[in-house]
Amino acid sequence: HSEFSKIEVQENTLMGIISANVLYFIDDLKAFVERAYYCLNTGGKFVTGFSSPNALKGQPFAEYGFIAYKADAVIAAMEEAGFKNITSDYHLEGEVEVVDQTYPVDTIIIRGEK
Repeated sequence: HSEFSKIEVQENTLMGIISANVLYFIDDLKAFVERAYYCLNTGGKFVTGFSSPNALKGQPFAEYGFIAYKADAVIAAMEEAGFKNITSDYHLEGEVEVVDQTYPVDTIIIRGEK
C-alpha cells in the first residue's frame, strides 16, 4: 500500500484501475481502496481479483506474508470509500489436494464505480 499512496496521480484523473492478485500485499485495505477512489474520475471503474482465504490455505506460497481478504471485507471497504454499483463474482476453477486436505482453486472479482 505504501508505494501505491506515493504514486503521483491527480484526483479524478483515471478512468479505470485493475488490481489482480494485489490485495494479498495490502496491509491497509481501507486506505488502498480510498486511494483508488481518489484517483478515479467520476464514472471510473475499480476492478480487483483475488482468491478466497480458504483457497489461499491450499497454496504453499501463501504462508509467506500473504493477507487473505474475504469478499465481504473488500465490498465493505469499497462502499465506505464511496463506490457505487458494486458487483462481485465467484469463480470456482477446481480443487487441489494438499497433505490430505482438499482446497478450492477460486477467483473472486469485485467491481465498483465512482
